Amino acid sequence: MTISKVNGIAYTALAKVNGIAKAALSKVNGSTKPGGGTPATYTSQPNETDGIDIRIVSSTPDTNYNAENILCVGEINAGASVQRTLIKFDLSSIPANATIVSATLSVWTAADFSTNARDYKIYRVKRAWVEANATWNVYTTGNSWGTVGCSNTSTDYDTTVWATKNFGNAIANNTQMDFVFDATGLAELTKFIDGTNTNNGWIIRADTESEDAYTLHSSSGATAGLRPKLVIEYTTP
Repeated sequence: MTISKVNGIAYTALAKVNGIAKAALSKVNGSTKPGGGTPATYTSQPNETDGIDIRIVSSTPDTNYNAENILCVGEINAGASVQRTLIKFDLSSIPANATIVSATLSVWTAADFSTNARDYKIYRVKRAWVEANATWNVYTTGNSWGTVGCSNTSTDYDTTVWATKNFGNAIANNTQMDFVFDATGLAELTKFIDGTNTNNGWIIRADTESEDAYTLHSSSGATAGLRPKLVIEYTTP
């Protein structure tokens, strides 16, 4: 059996993904173990037709912003308006038996409305929200969130953090911000892939929501390279 070392750790196999050597992993009795597998990469940076993303806004709780080309997270420093982003990707092309090796959600800043630096975090949404209908008050027409703003931890979103990214208080427009999923996030993502949890996408929220907002380019944006992008590296048996 060939043993190779990556960062000083011994693995039984290596695979190249995007030109970078990574340890191939497989699941044994529900745990991730070194092993073989065929590497593949899922990349999605959809346009307005295929993208599913929306901001919901506390100061205009009945307004749907599907027609706009921006998202927003945090509280605007020019007024009391808390904003959150709902986003979803079609993951159906990834085999149900895939082992997730890495995942990164990238967004690009559009404008700075922050005074304070803040951690932005990604959480799983429990409700089957609809982009064309979702607002601060409802997840689809006639169906209210358990608590406004997709805030109810029993019915609206799960409190497990999938990824965290710190947003400073002076980030230039069009800056790429990467949410790199940690081990917990990868395990949760696997539940989307294998069907354990329904893929209702994510909500992105600021930790404190106090003068810490940025607008972000959405899938409706004119510049393709600034739209939200999800990259997932995985292996299959």
